[in-house]
Amino acid sequence: MAKFIVHYLDEEKEVFTEDLLKKHLEHLRNLSRKGIVFLCGLYKDDSRGMLILEAKSLDEANGYIQQDPFIIQKYYKNFTLRELIEANESNNFLMKNS
Repeated sequence: MAKFIVHYLDEEKEVFTEDLLKKHLEHLRNLSRKGIVFLCGLYKDDSRGMLILEAKSLDEANGYIQQDPFIIQKYYKNFTLRELIEANESNNFLMKNS
């Protein structure tokens, strides 16, 4: 499984409701139960969120984000979604010849 980083952008604060937050959290819980959420949280210096998903493809990861109530209700009008190539001991931190 590949990892995909999602950055939520362009927050529309007037769209926010407690009900919307509950729906977003339930969406995250469902993804977490399925082993799809690797990591999620907010940036300390602002209220934007980020999410790291484990999925088979960019299209699959995008499908999970398109189902997020925050995206459906346009609380976040935009997001970026990019695949992460994880650097670690098993791949020599991405160094080819060391």
